[in-house]
This record gives sequence, C-alpha cells and structure tokens, in this order.
Amino acid sequence: MSDRFYDYSQFDPDRVKQIFTGWDGFGGYHGLLLKKCASLVDRSFKPTVLDVGCGWCHLFELLKDDIECYVGVDNDERVLEVARKRYPHLRLLNRGVYDLNLNEKFDYVFAIGLYSDKPKKPDGIVEMLRYTGWRLIMTYWKDEDGVELPPFKVTEVKHDIDPRLAIVEVEP
Repeated sequence: MSDRFYDYSQFDPDRVKQIFTGWDGFGGYHGLLLKKCASLVDRSFKPTVLDVGCGWCHLFELLKDDIECYVGVDNDERVLEVARKRYPHLRLLNRGVYDLNLNEKFDYVFAIGLYSDKPKKPDGIVEMLRYTGWRLIMTYWKDEDGVELPPFKVTEVKHDIDPRLAIVEVEP
C-alpha cells in the first residue's frame, strides 16, 4: 500500500492498517504520532507540559491522567475555539512560537507537527527550550536542506510510523 508520498509495502499489513485507519480514538497517522510522542513522557512524577501548536489538544487527552499541568498554545484562534469548548478548564493561549511570553518553565515542551520539514532556522527551537527544564519533544519531516539543531543533546526517537518523519528529544 502507498500514499502519495511513500510506499509502505515493506511494513507489516497490520501496521499499514493502523497507519491509515487509526486506533484508540485518534485518527490514523496523527493518532500514531501523538501516542508515540506521549509515550516519551516520564510518568514516575506528575510533569508539567507546554504544547506549542496544540490544535484541539489531543495530546492533553493522552496525558491528562499523568500530568500536573497542561498549557496549550496555538496561533490559530479558530482551532483554539474548538479546544476551549472541549476543555474549558485548560489554559489555552493564542500565541506563536516566537511570542510565547510565559513566566514559567515546564518539564516538557511539545511541538508536534509545528514544523512541516526540518527547521530552516534554529531560533524557534531555542525559544521553546527557554521554557523547558527537562526536554523538548518535536517532530519534523527530514529535509537535507534544514539547519543543524542547536548545540544541545538531541536524540532521534526510533519509530515505525514513517521513515521520512523525525521525532527528536532535545535536552537543554
């Protein structure tokens, strides 16, 4: 099976079905990606989470029982309106990566789907790292023309969602 970008023929047929149809209430590819990123959270304590590009707060849904605090940020007010209806108790802010202007640090900062390809400039990553005490977890499509990530500890997370996708943990 293939989509317009990639041939998944080397994948196990059950995995291809998961990728294209989704599971556990989250649709297809996006659901797999969110679950993988959420699995990277250390649940031995109740961490605090900043979700940059939070969208409808699906990440919160996956983490809600295991975290102390969640703050969602998105630069699309229309998306935030939907999220606020779903989760009126959450702190959801209409801001972008370059104008976070927060007065606190979080154990985890997530940027899932914020970058459509490898970041061309590291300044958005550096900005997000200002707000994490533990780690930044971000995704992007691998691109040979992107810049090197800032000089912090960067670990690429192994996954079988799509070989073109990078999930990285960046420690300040």
